[in-house]
Amino acid sequence: MQLVFLGIVFLVIVILLALKRPLYQAILGALIAAALLYRIPPRAMLSQTARASPISSVCSKRAAR
Repeated sequence: MQLVFLGIVFLVIVILLALKRPLYQAILGALIAAALLYRIPPRAMLSQTARASPISSVCSKRAAR
């Protein structure tokens, strides 16, 4: 089933790019599709995204000073 979900996420990217949407919007659409398909809670998704963001690492380094 996870392979089907992965295919759907990839298909979302392809469809959005075929509709001439920018790449960042296609990836955002795939992120939303993945969160819905895999039933990821919004709070967990946002906290994981914030932790992986390069901006958060810069902010945490500045706070440590």
